[in-house]
Amino acid sequence: MLLAALASPGCGYQQAERARQAEARASAAASAAARAEEQAQAENDRVSKELAAVRGELSAARAEAEKARQEAEEQRERAARFRRDAERGEEAEKAARQAADAERHRAEAEKARVEEGVRRAQERRKAFARDPVRTAVGLYAERMAKAQLAWRDNNPTLPAELLAGAPESLRGWEWYYLHKFADRQVTANLGKHDSRVTAVAFAPDGRLASADEAGTAVLRDPANGKESAVLTGHKGVVHQVAFSPDGRRLVTTGEDGQVKLWDAETGKEQLSLRAHAGAAYGAAFSPDGRRLASVGADGSLRVWDAASGTEVFSLREADRLLAVAFSPDGRRLAYGGAGGLLLVADRTATTAPVPLRTAGSVRALAFSPDSRCLVSAVENGDVTVWDVGTGSVLRTLKGHDEDVAALAFNPDGTRLATASEKAVRLWDVEGTELLMLRNPGGGVGGLAFSPDGTRLIAGGGKTVVVWDATPRK
Repeated sequence: MLLAALASPGCGYQQAERARQAEARASAAASAAARAEEQAQAENDRVSKELAAVRGELSAARAEAEKARQEAEEQRERAARFRRDAERGEEAEKAARQAADAERHRAEAEKARVEEGVRRAQERRKAFARDPVRTAVGLYAERMAKAQLAWRDNNPTLPAELLAGAPESLRGWEWYYLHKFADRQVTANLGKHDSRVTAVAFAPDGRLASADEAGTAVLRDPANGKESAVLTGHKGVVHQVAFSPDGRRLVTTGEDGQVKLWDAETGKEQLSLRAHAGAAYGAAFSPDGRRLASVGADGSLRVWDAASGTEVFSLREADRLLAVAFSPDGRRLAYGGAGGLLLVADRTATTAPVPLRTAGSVRALAFSPDSRCLVSAVENGDVTVWDVGTGSVLRTLKGHDEDVAALAFNPDGTRLATASEKAVRLWDVEGTELLMLRNPGGGVGGLAFSPDGTRLIAGGGKTVVVWDATPRK
């Protein structure tokens, strides 16, 4: 019975109906899911648009904030500038007030000095009326004191004027003593540079060369200092100038490490040698003019063929080398520097260079014209005279209280000139100081005797100065 009922047509219809209904429900569910998906996509698009709008607003807000920050920074900078300008204005006003006060005080002091001078003059006239001899002596003593002060202050003309006005009947030891110095003040200025003069040299025929801190060397007429050629090419200080023995060439060394050779007639550059790593300081021609030696901050001594610029010899020391010199007979080469060591190489010897210990950095060297003595100058102010043959110290010249940076023998070797920042001193062959020449200002740069020994030149600040170097009895 049960099997018959299951196989009846009515039962199949019910199953089909249920299947149709299930399909309808599934279709409705799919439609609902599609609608839901569309709604979700629309919502997602809406949210994305809103998010993009928010991001745009945020970016605009950030831009506005950055613009506001920049404007605020500019305002702060303007305020700072205004504040600095105000402070500078206050400082300028204060400086102007101080200058005005100083000028007023100076004027008052000058007025008081003039009034005091008038008063003293009146007193002198009254005293002279009472005791003319005593008053004359007092005036003479005052004149001597003023002459001494003027000489110490590097006044080149006032000492001689004051001494010339002293009555001959009152001139004593003090007058002749001061006259010896006043008579040796600067006699001429042979041209100026735009910066401090660092080196000077005479050619054998009397032509003059000078160099400065700005990298320029100048060839001059020794009679009037007129420029005949201006040599440019160094970058920085020119440390040395030197003529070849025949006077046809000029060598310069520079802070740029270059050693340059020039035609001394035309001023045309002939050779430029990249000689040293760091500054090139000293240079010297051999007596025959065939070799050129240079030393520099890298501690090297280099010897060149002067015609071609080919290096023929070199050596290196531990410390920088500052000075080099050939002996006039051509047998020896001396060099020294910051290590306080002076070395003398003899071409006829079979041993290494002879070391001579010094008390400080060797700043300058000079052989005597007969090649028997070597003079070294060191940074403590001492000048040492060495016996070249034995290496022994003959004498030490003391008188400078600061670095001695330049040396020069006169042509016959009877006198030696030494230069420090403040003064030039003259010595005889026995080491006796003969004279001190006051520098007119700005420091002494270089030192050289004229070929006839009658003039001594040096750099005085930005000027090439000349002293009369003829012997005085």
